[in-house]
Amino acid sequence: MGKRLNMRRFDPHRLFNPLPRKVLRRHVGGGEIAATICCGLGLIGVCLWVAGRGADGRARDQFLPPPAVAESSMPDQLYHEDPPPNLPPQTGGGREMHLPAQAVGGREMNLAPFPPEILAGGWRLEKGVETYTPDTLFEKIDGAAEQYLSFGCRGMAFAALANGGDSLTVELYDHATFANALGIFAAQRGATAPVTESAGARYYETQVGAIGVVGARYVKIVGSAPGSAVVAKARAVLAALAALPEMAAAVPHLYRLLSGAAPGVTPGSVTYERQDVFQLGFLRDFWFAGKPAAGDQARYFLHDAGDSAAAQKLLERFLGEQEYEYRTVAPAGSWTVMEHQVLHTFFAVGSAGAIVFGIDAAESRQRADAAMAELREALAHGTA
Repeated sequence: MGKRLNMRRFDPHRLFNPLPRKVLRRHVGGGEIAATICCGLGLIGVCLWVAGRGADGRARDQFLPPPAVAESSMPDQLYHEDPPPNLPPQTGGGREMHLPAQAVGGREMNLAPFPPEILAGGWRLEKGVETYTPDTLFEKIDGAAEQYLSFGCRGMAFAALANGGDSLTVELYDHATFANALGIFAAQRGATAPVTESAGARYYETQVGAIGVVGARYVKIVGSAPGSAVVAKARAVLAALAALPEMAAAVPHLYRLLSGAAPGVTPGSVTYERQDVFQLGFLRDFWFAGKPAAGDQARYFLHDAGDSAAAQKLLERFLGEQEYEYRTVAPAGSWTVMEHQVLHTFFAVGSAGAIVFGIDAAESRQRADAAMAELREALAHGTA
């Protein structure tokens, strides 16, 4: 019989190395031995090189000594001390420091833009007034500056006051127009916070101060701890600011119209949205108002499109966008009424001349029709 061939059985799992494990092999190839020796010698050589460089003075010469690094570096002053009373205002760190308008060492100092009346009752400035521009506002309110800038903030003045154990801070934001100031006020105000109007100031009180609008300025007054003295001082500061002639700002006619458009609508419920109204990018500059009755979520709204043609064009586009979520229950006439397909609330909108008017989130069609009639009447008589 012929010689039996010893054929190796193929194992599909050994694609890269068909040989048995090394511990089972009877022979190790010379190539493997040579490669192992070369790798070992290379590692030994690297270790010897690193050990030798550690004692080589030329390696240390590649790095600059600390004195040389200090001489070549740029100075960066992280802390800016308030200037003494006999020096003019300085600019540094992105903000201008104004000296306070109070007597220190027999000298009178500048408190602008705040009036001297904010120091009445024994209150004093803890340090100079700080002013910030749109480019440096983030230094004071990092993370929140963008919201203020979206409402046209042109700058902010900051003052810290103290009287015995009480202290508070005043932030005065210049938003250029009453509408912008009211917009940021509405965006940051809680829905249930009651608004008070007094001597040209619109504000609501908190446990540690007050937040409000004075002309085109948005004001935040925050005390260090709850207390009647701090709240009373906050009201006094708002009154002092409202008394300044430069704080006066024109109140838009749509604000005045909404304030008296319907019974139960108070000036404190009127708000302003500058952009992305109803989450639609083409809707801007809308005024809203609601009745503070419990459970009534409906909101009146007005917008001045400039002329009747622009108002009609905007109305048609607005209705087209609403068709994605609403169904029309009353065709166009004096106004159009639509019902939300999921929430089953009612939305109505129409136009009168250059004004687009309507109501959102009405609980019934009758409520929507009644609100539209009230708005139409107010527009016809020019309620102000």
